[in-house]
Amino acid sequence: MALIKCPECMNMVSTHATVCPNCGFPMSLVDSYNDYLGFFDSMAADVAFYVVIKRDPSINSIQKRFDIGFNKAQQCFEKLEKLKIVTAGSGQTSRKVLLSEEELYNTIFKHLDSIKNDTSLVNKYVDNFIKNAKRYLEDGNIICTKSNLKMALYLDTKNQEALYAFDKIQNLH
Repeated sequence: MALIKCPECMNMVSTHATVCPNCGFPMSLVDSYNDYLGFFDSMAADVAFYVVIKRDPSINSIQKRFDIGFNKAQQCFEKLEKLKIVTAGSGQTSRKVLLSEEELYNTIFKHLDSIKNDTSLVNKYVDNFIKNAKRYLEDGNIICTKSNLKMALYLDTKNQEALYAFDKIQNLH
């Protein structure tokens, strides 16, 4: 019998279970949960915010804005398609953005809620979000700077570094 970790209560659960016997979390959502955690470990989250806010879901614009190659941009879009953030590219028609900025934040915050009980994971993501925000600020990418700081503050509302940086960004625009 194989076991997987429940993202809600962090207990081990059989892969055959439909819900976690400890907390009732629907185990059918585990793949979606894992997709979102992988989403935060890649550039795809930053691309998602950029695409949703600019309403420009083109590989070419992402290549230019993030200074990445075609394959990396394509991989980001494949993740965005899988997570229903943009429509699939068909070659004949351009992609469409499926979420508003508010809907994207709500979706992401819902998935971040599932890691709030894991302090080491929270610290890892907060540190990563702050590091990304600093890098994007240096590059002049205010959209991704703000989104990374908002995600850091969502996980750790008292993080002084993120609060200070977010205050500075708000004063720029």
